[in-house]
Amino acid sequence: MEKKKTSREYLELSALELLTEWPINKVTVEDIVQNCSISKRTFYNYFRDKNELVSQTYIHLLEKYFEQREISLSGFIRFFVQTSFENRQFLRNAIIYTEQNNICDSLYEPVGDQLFRASNVESKNSFSEREKLAATFVAYGMVAFLADTASHGYNYKPEEMISFFENGIPKVLKG
Repeated sequence: MEKKKTSREYLELSALELLTEWPINKVTVEDIVQNCSISKRTFYNYFRDKNELVSQTYIHLLEKYFEQREISLSGFIRFFVQTSFENRQFLRNAIIYTEQNNICDSLYEPVGDQLFRASNVESKNSFSEREKLAATFVAYGMVAFLADTASHGYNYKPEEMISFFENGIPKVLKG
């Protein structure tokens, strides 16, 4: 039996659907709630604004990696690129907004945390500030490259991006 979706999940699906079709500046909170038949009041119980919803939607897509059995640094990079590629129109439409609470600024820390988590599991399961700093540095580069790719419509193939990111991982994260 399939688990019933929460209001938060319906709002995220609505944002994903609408931003696949329209730029973020053309989508309102009203559009989002009407699309999934949820009240504005419920929306504001979960999110400050549509920008927070958009960021959280993408972060939740990436968090699905850790629901899988095998956790590895290269596996996370592959998943990050594949998820970004599959949702490239959503990202392109979300990245248009560059003011406060934009998707890129919201992704740096969670992507860094996920990189650190994947490298930590892969290597020695111990915490190091140096590893955490390296994961944050790599995350900034990955998110910036993703934003540039999405906003300019570069046509990199997923395998090219995976290879590029894997080759840029510092030794400290590889164990």
